[in-house]
Amino acid sequence: MASEIHQALERYGVPADLVEVGTLSEFWSNGPGRDRKTIFVDFNKRITYPERRPAVSVMVDHPCTLIKELAAEQSTDAVTGWVDASHVEAVKVLGFAHRAVFLPHAGPDPTERTVPMAEREIDIFFAGTLDDAIERPKTDGGASADAAQLVFDAVELMEKTGAPVLACTLQVIRQHGISTSSLTRNDFARLMTSTLEIGELNRRANVLAALPDDLSVVIASNYLPVALRDRTNIRHLGHIDDFDQIRNLMRHTRIVLNTTAKFPLGSHERIWYAMAEGALVLTDSSVFVKQDFADGENILYLPQKHLEKSDLESLTSLAHDDAELARMTDSASARYRERHSWEKRAPYLVEAMRAA
Repeated sequence: MASEIHQALERYGVPADLVEVGTLSEFWSNGPGRDRKTIFVDFNKRITYPERRPAVSVMVDHPCTLIKELAAEQSTDAVTGWVDASHVEAVKVLGFAHRAVFLPHAGPDPTERTVPMAEREIDIFFAGTLDDAIERPKTDGGASADAAQLVFDAVELMEKTGAPVLACTLQVIRQHGISTSSLTRNDFARLMTSTLEIGELNRRANVLAALPDDLSVVIASNYLPVALRDRTNIRHLGHIDDFDQIRNLMRHTRIVLNTTAKFPLGSHERIWYAMAEGALVLTDSSVFVKQDFADGENILYLPQKHLEKSDLESLTSLAHDDAELARMTDSASARYRERHSWEKRAPYLVEAMRAA
């Protein structure tokens, strides 16, 4: 991703250097790094610079999971750019004074010669963290149990509405008659983090279980849920650390599944990588993505509910219809190329850099 952003800035006319973290001190002491006008771009605010300098941090996770990084001393000339618009509001609610802006996620240059649908041997591909679905614990009235009920109420609200975790957590807290002033920042962040983690794991397990049995499904993950282990149509590859391998699998896939609760007003990078490789994307609905991609035209949106097998049975005929898949992916690729590569996103990044 750093390489893609570096290339995009260069193409946009912004002189840029791609620096390994291990050589940052040397870069700081020599060449462009010494120039006070140099603006640094990093990820998730995880680099501490030798002195306060203008910086833009591309934030690719939810702020509730980055409390430590956000609480660190930060220059007034620093900007955090969030890949989901709802994360900007969450930064404010959590009480951080950072200049937070919406910086939509993007992807690489589209592959020039994608693999034809007839030659793609994988019907559906998923890459991401998995675990067994977590059930709501029984309560005995204790404080920890009450917190668990808050989390699971928020999880169910997210699954039903697709709303951001911040809005769901605040609604549930109010419904339980709890004042936000009674919660510390860390307490509130932990509630949202637990809601995101459980909501995402449960949603992924549910979606994968609802996939038709007659489609070949390939999963790259640290773990295969027990409920999926007797499915003969599923091939589990284990965790793959090399993202080039993930992209190669997308290259040979008809439909790439992406499901996460973190980006209801933004996008996950796997959407753009899949489109760059000419695969059709099956994903959760997003206000941002829906601006350019319509369900059934150039993308597929998962139903916003707890899924049954009947909800996804139409995937069988679509996955085996080369002409229709090609029509949809051609449309998606054109829109992606026009609006959603890092080269097209460079103006957003430059605007954030100017603010720094």
